[in-house]
Amino acid sequence: QVSHVHFTNEGYKFGLVDYSGRLLLWRFEAHPSSVNPYINFQPHSTVARDFAFLDSGSMLATVGTSDGAFHLRLFDTLLPQHHCQIHELPLEHEPTCMLYDVPKRDLLISTKKGEVLLFDLRQRMVRTSIKAHEKNIKTMALSPGGDCLATGGLDGDVRIWNLHDLQLHSTFVAQHPAHKSLGGSALVSTYGVTSLMFTHRHLYSCGADGRVVRRVFH
Repeated sequence: QVSHVHFTNEGYKFGLVDYSGRLLLWRFEAHPSSVNPYINFQPHSTVARDFAFLDSGSMLATVGTSDGAFHLRLFDTLLPQHHCQIHELPLEHEPTCMLYDVPKRDLLISTKKGEVLLFDLRQRMVRTSIKAHEKNIKTMALSPGGDCLATGGLDGDVRIWNLHDLQLHSTFVAQHPAHKSLGGSALVSTYGVTSLMFTHRHLYSCGADGRVVRRVFH
């Protein structure tokens, strides 16, 4: 099961992480060999939750679980695979997703406890954190200028945060409530916001209720 898929900003590489802990990277080009991943390794032994391309396509960050412990890990894929991990940070709570704020060189890491950690890539330390939701954060998005962060939670709320002062800008309560469906013979409940995306004028959200909501964003 795939956790997340991401492209580089230039669009010439993409990759995915999955629930077996693996990371796979492809070159996005019209060549028969490009159908096979050029990198395939396991940064986390249990689950890889998310990853981010950093300042170059060869530098990566991953978050995930290994043997019951949670970690942020940094990799330089130009190095041999058995030596490519260049940093590791233990995390107190299980991570859910991650974004890279390029201008500030911060990694934003969300957790199942509703936190967002701001990891300073230059100093290799958590600079600060936000208690964004009471429950699991399922998705995040950065505004095009990097001024605001949107978070979507298991509770169905969408919240927008000002990244200059880390204050709450807006809250949209229960935008994507619980949805119940039959999974085989059992009643399955799925909750919350599943994806967020900013454009220059709008914030889009979707959730387990099957709706896509567009809001004007200033």
